[in-house]
Amino acid sequence: MDRSTRYGLVFAIAAGACTFCAIGLAGLALGAENLARSATFCPARSLNAALYQLANLIDGRLTANKDIRRCESCWAGDATSLLGNPLDLVVAFGKPRVIDRIVVTTCRLKNQPRLTDFDVYGWAGTDWDGHKLLAAVRRSRQLRMECRFEPVETSKLCIRLLDNARPTHNFPRISELEIYEAQGPARRRLAPGGLPKPLAELSTLDALQVELARLRKLASSGKASAQCLRRLELVEQKLAARREAAGSTGKGRSCSPRACPIGRLPSAKPWPSTCFRRPHVPQDPHVSVYLHLRQLPACDPERPGRLTGSGPRIQESPHRGF
Repeated sequence: MDRSTRYGLVFAIAAGACTFCAIGLAGLALGAENLARSATFCPARSLNAALYQLANLIDGRLTANKDIRRCESCWAGDATSLLGNPLDLVVAFGKPRVIDRIVVTTCRLKNQPRLTDFDVYGWAGTDWDGHKLLAAVRRSRQLRMECRFEPVETSKLCIRLLDNARPTHNFPRISELEIYEAQGPARRRLAPGGLPKPLAELSTLDALQVELARLRKLASSGKASAQCLRRLELVEQKLAARREAAGSTGKGRSCSPRACPIGRLPSAKPWPSTCFRRPHVPQDPHVSVYLHLRQLPACDPERPGRLTGSGPRIQESPHRGF
């Protein structure tokens, strides 16, 4: 046997060994346990229909999309818009597990992927780690979305569904959910911090203004994602609507003709609810009342109970002379 033949045999044996190793590793990966099959699911909202049960998430049947009007095997959220009120799907394992991979498969109806944006958070023992995401998917057009991240030890995952391709941004669907355990130890430690509040929970003007300042800072730094810019737009719209509502009702109630009979009615500027009323002349003989004309502006916010505006106004100035 010459030298070239011996080299050929060596290379053939080496290639065969590498192929065997690759097949073995692939077999291990394919044979990895899907932790979602033994987990408990707790969605914040679900579509109340027997066709879209939570059991469809782990039944192993991927949607064939033969009928564009419905998914054959999937779980679906409700009719609430995801833009202002994202849907949280909590997956509990029952005990801490070290995970590093999650696969979310959705379906396509009317040529619209029913899940395009979502975030993944980990449970840090007492609260969710909202400081740093485990994974994030934005504007995906794929039906199967696989996310790999640093191995973390956690007992629960929160999959926050943010958007889909449906024009009304509701009824998200997941056909299959897979969560796999890491082969090595955890490399990152989760820290409790809480989940970011949905836009629907920002009910006060102060909370909206704080969120607006945070989003504008991100947008000015150039690090804002498309979802962040969309949230900024929604916060601005909600804040403008709240301010407009405050100008016509509540603490900023406008003066009415009956409440401000001699004052000028405001148009857009919010005014206090304590509007001016006609001064009455006291009947106490020891009180002398001086009525004089002054230029006062009607329902001054800084001085409640006084009228403002151009033209003569009546002001009561009691003086006790005894």
